[in-house]
Amino acid sequence: MIDRPSAKLQVRRLSGLDFFPADDVAVEELISAALEAENHEACRKAFDSLIYDANRCPTPGDIRRVVRIENERFKSTWANPIKPSEPLCAKCQSNGYFERPGGVFDRCDCDNGLEFSQILLDQLNQKPEPKKSSAPTEAKVQRTVRLAETLEKI
Repeated sequence: MIDRPSAKLQVRRLSGLDFFPADDVAVEELISAALEAENHEACRKAFDSLIYDANRCPTPGDIRRVVRIENERFKSTWANPIKPSEPLCAKCQSNGYFERPGGVFDRCDCDNGLEFSQILLDQLNQKPEPKKSSAPTEAKVQRTVRLAETLEKI
């Protein structure tokens, strides 16, 4: 959660928009919505996206929705699925593979090498989604025939 002065600062950025509340209670509600941000960066990004092309002041619900989206973005920052083991593997330096003589690379038998191999196996074993047939269905053929017959009558 961010501090109250930072939330007020972000809400003050909305004051130039149409329908910014004149009532203190309504302004407090905007501030309380901004306080749901996990950190200052998420709050700033949320208000940046709200203000970007806004003509009217967002409602507290609008602010909460965008703040939640930014909080989720912040939480789901990309992290390497293969975490280096401590200390680094002497064979592969925890990359999961090493070079054999002749320039051939091979999987290491350390934790990272085994984990990477399992990830690749999982990806290979996933069944692809069946492709939709582009062939016309019977109903489409009948509609086309009826349309052609109608056009011939005209």
